[in-house]
Amino acid sequence: MSSKDISSDEVNKRSVYIDNDHNLDYETNNIAEKILKFFFIPILNSLPQSLRDTVRRTHKSAKVVMDDKASHNALEVMYKHGHNHREKNSLKKKFFRAVWFNINNTKAVRNRLRAVKRELNGAGQKVLNNGNDLKILSIASGSARAIIETIANLYVPQNRKIYANFLDKNPHALDYSKEKVDEINFDNNFVFNWHTDTASNFPKYCQNLDIIEMVGLLDYFDDEKTVDIFKIIYENLQHKGVFITANIDDNNERKFVTNFIDWRMIYRDGNTLKKLAMKAGFEEDKIKTFYEPLKIHTIMIATK
Repeated sequence: MSSKDISSDEVNKRSVYIDNDHNLDYETNNIAEKILKFFFIPILNSLPQSLRDTVRRTHKSAKVVMDDKASHNALEVMYKHGHNHREKNSLKKKFFRAVWFNINNTKAVRNRLRAVKRELNGAGQKVLNNGNDLKILSIASGSARAIIETIANLYVPQNRKIYANFLDKNPHALDYSKEKVDEINFDNNFVFNWHTDTASNFPKYCQNLDIIEMVGLLDYFDDEKTVDIFKIIYENLQHKGVFITANIDDNNERKFVTNFIDWRMIYRDGNTLKKLAMKAGFEEDKIKTFYEPLKIHTIMIATK
């Protein structure tokens, strides 16, 4: 039986584990936070849309997330705990920043970033240690924070290079990632390229890649489109190349995110994500899937 023919029941026998790597300083909830959220989350989920303008006014960073949802701007605000926009240090502003940027979904986004950077580091350093150049692509790259911060800390042997490619259909997102690259003093071992295009067109710019990272995009792709892009990714990876991706899973703040923030996404569990990868040609024993500790995001690492 080929990997493409494996049934859902057989895939589901392989549980998706929860990663608790203490080295990553994952954000979780202590006992007091769990008790507080037991009462607070139902309130969040019941907020009427008529209060959206009121919430926008509680903090500038909350307004950015609500207005620019699904963009690199919103993610960057969440990565920085809402510190992107300076507000007067009033007790009210501090309170609302603490509220909005410590709900489980914002914590989970930061957890996802930590996990993806660890996986990028491991896969990238392995290629370089084997005496090869590293060719890496970020699809729907946004701010490209994960890749830029990871490769900045890789050990690059003499005479080896890292070719980093960023693809996004939003030129403003690419401009933001260019600014991030400029903030770091990269030497001549690093070659950067930016491409303004849609996800499936990336082979026009680069093939035979060691690592392809695509985090955040699957939250908006249906199953058919997901399998299609997975197939293109599989075809354009080197032998033993690594694909790193993620998908949001159902969670108890979903009603708040969907109905109040109006941030609509496609939710999948880890086994469903694995099955879609197998339909695209990845072999089951070469796919690793795990949740960050809050079990809101699945991270998948598939090797060709």
